[in-house]
Amino acid sequence: MSISNAICLFTAHTDGVEIPTTCGVYVKRFVIAGEECFYVGISKNLNERLTWHSQPRYSRSAILSGFVSTLTITLAALHGIPYTEENLQGPINELATQCDTFFLALPCIDDCDEMETSLLNEHVFTLNIAKNKHRYST
Repeated sequence: MSISNAICLFTAHTDGVEIPTTCGVYVKRFVIAGEECFYVGISKNLNERLTWHSQPRYSRSAILSGFVSTLTITLAALHGIPYTEENLQGPINELATQCDTFFLALPCIDDCDEMETSLLNEHVFTLNIAKNKHRYST
């Protein structure tokens, strides 16, 4: 299945969007330097994960414990923004929410894992660090 077959339900924030609490795959589409870039993820609870991604607010303890998404770290690096607590609350947070999000609820987490791998291999510009085995990645 390709991203075009999924349903685009919201841009940036999840306000007013009904997101299932079941497992599923989600794709965040960013445009960086004129190129479409994708972040692919899976979750046992789509609602919790997508709400967390669309409203990131990082406390000092979250930053110190490393409880910050790898997507956020990647976006900061690509835009040359220093990874500081102040920037996480401002410009990095804004970057993380400037995207279209697609999701697809699936019956079991194994299906999600298979779909995630397929989507990571389908697109050249993926922002994922883990599981990125695309033929163009090094």
